[in-house]
Amino acid sequence: WLILQLLSGYVSFLGRSNPLHRILARLTDYVETESGQPSHYLDYVSEGKTRFEVEHIWANHAERHTAEFSHPADFAEHRNLIGGLLLLPKSFNASYDDLTYTNKLPHYNTQNLLARSLHAQCYDHNPGFLQFKKNSGLPFVPLMAFNKADLESRSQLYRQIAERIWNPADLLKGVLPRSLSMKPCSPTKNCSKPSSTSSTNSSPRRKMRRQSQSNQSPVEGGTSREPPNC
Repeated sequence: WLILQLLSGYVSFLGRSNPLHRILARLTDYVETESGQPSHYLDYVSEGKTRFEVEHIWANHAERHTAEFSHPADFAEHRNLIGGLLLLPKSFNASYDDLTYTNKLPHYNTQNLLARSLHAQCYDHNPGFLQFKKNSGLPFVPLMAFNKADLESRSQLYRQIAERIWNPADLLKGVLPRSLSMKPCSPTKNCSKPSSTSSTNSSPRRKMRRQSQSNQSPVEGGTSREPPNC
């Protein structure tokens, strides 16, 4: 269901144990491998001292965003949207988590490609990524500032990446009731069950054929002929 929420454009961070960590890992890995880089998915989801953690692009300081959010609860809700999240090493979070976006941005440029895509230098001398951006049509853009509108547009970018990884129709097959997922009967086919009176309405010729078959002698070997196992 979390992936379906992402594809609908709304999903928020609930903690490290949340499957969102793996979704961010998959999004990050997809952007990198499609840009010609090796896969680091196992690194992104592994535990240990070098583990990766969910990074909030906005530090937890509602007072920095009073121009766009009149209440801290509104700020907190937007801060947790997936477009405001990255997957970065635990050491990065410990060192830079409290900084403003402007101060974090140069450090993002040293991390994975999804984080780097926030920085303008990611779009210079980076042929693999630029070719992926062109071929996919995904709306990657550098962001020198990161306000409410930028966070929401970034969430839409993540949604479009997810649509390329997970086919919504395939996901729905696993959650729709059987009665809704079954294909409708073809107009040229009679899908209704045979009526109990069908045998009594058969033609006389068909009755004679069945009677003739029942009177046949046993086949060689002393066993009667069995109908094929259907």
